[in-house]
Amino acid sequence: MKLTKLLDEYVDHLKSSSNKSKETISAYKYDVSLFISHFKEKLLSKMTVASYFQSLIKGGYKASSIKRKRISISLFLDYLNVNKKIKVNYTKEIVLNIKDEKSIPKTIPVSIIKKMLFHLYNQRSKCASMYDYFKSNRDLALFDLLITTGIRINEASTIKINDIDFASRIILIHGKGKKERIAYIPNNDCWSNLQRYWRIRKNVECQNDYLFLNKYKEKLGTHSIDSLFKQLLKELHISSTYTPHCLRHTFATNLLSNGGDLRTVQELMGHSSISTTEIYTHVDFKRKKNVLDKYNFRNKFKL
Repeated sequence: MKLTKLLDEYVDHLKSSSNKSKETISAYKYDVSLFISHFKEKLLSKMTVASYFQSLIKGGYKASSIKRKRISISLFLDYLNVNKKIKVNYTKEIVLNIKDEKSIPKTIPVSIIKKMLFHLYNQRSKCASMYDYFKSNRDLALFDLLITTGIRINEASTIKINDIDFASRIILIHGKGKKERIAYIPNNDCWSNLQRYWRIRKNVECQNDYLFLNKYKEKLGTHSIDSLFKQLLKELHISSTYTPHCLRHTFATNLLSNGGDLRTVQELMGHSSISTTEIYTHVDFKRKKNVLDKYNFRNKFKL
């Protein structure tokens, strides 16, 4: 049984009959490819499948990563089972003794966010060429949008011109699983930056209608956004493991800290489950705990 060939068939099946995004399908393919490469000449069985997951545990993979891989592989084996390539989905027969680790979302201090915006504004005033002018306005509009709305970078990357309602300050966001939601721009400066970039973008002749373009007049991809963010940190002399996704974490955490209700924040973030949103309450609790540890007057009593 040629598992590699069956994987190609499975990927084609997902592309044609599922509502999975390109990124999700790519992640599934990557996980299953690693799984297949583990077998070499071994037969697919409960024992060999269990040995693969044991190798992940011994290899120090996080519980969340192993669980994600298990889902990817289980869906693939379900496909093989339905198509009578295998009799049993072996992933459903094995028990993994792994502990869940609760990772606290990493946020960026508001002071650093302000420095980022100030730097981007400053860059816009120092343009030496037409492309620099285009790029500086694009970067300011892009990062201000991520800061103000908390959308994912792949969601920002796929915004098209027709997704924007300029009369109402709203953008149609194409989220995970092809789910759509509305992002409203409440901040005047952010809206002004977006409008200014849009006026420049209108003069760019290209064959697509994506809002954010790279230097080749094509869609600005997620890897490019990540690189732009790293460059921004470098220019600010910020040595950190911050990523663009930390802007999303910061957005949600500050909404909850300032009185936003959990259900509304869930909708704004595009989370399918409220339990995903609840993790941001842990960040707020950690902040409160640090304040109490440092400033509670009772701590000064020595009886």
